[in-house]
Amino acid sequence: MRNSDRQEARTESDRVLQTVIFSIMGDNMELYKQFNDNLTFKKWLSDIVFNATYNKEGAPLEEKYRMEPQSYLNV
Repeated sequence: MRNSDRQEARTESDRVLQTVIFSIMGDNMELYKQFNDNLTFKKWLSDIVFNATYNKEGAPLEEKYRMEPQSYLNV
């Protein structure tokens, strides 16, 4: 993350994630729909991305963040 402040880093992380989701919309419409229509999935994905990238110690991603997205999908 280029911002050291946690809140600024979170804002940047969310912005970049949204940009990536929009850029792959044509290849994965289901992911795009879940991200935009399912707030639980959007929060889960945003949290995973932020926690994986905002890690000052450089430690590996903790197991508690390795969750299967299927439990968050509206199917």
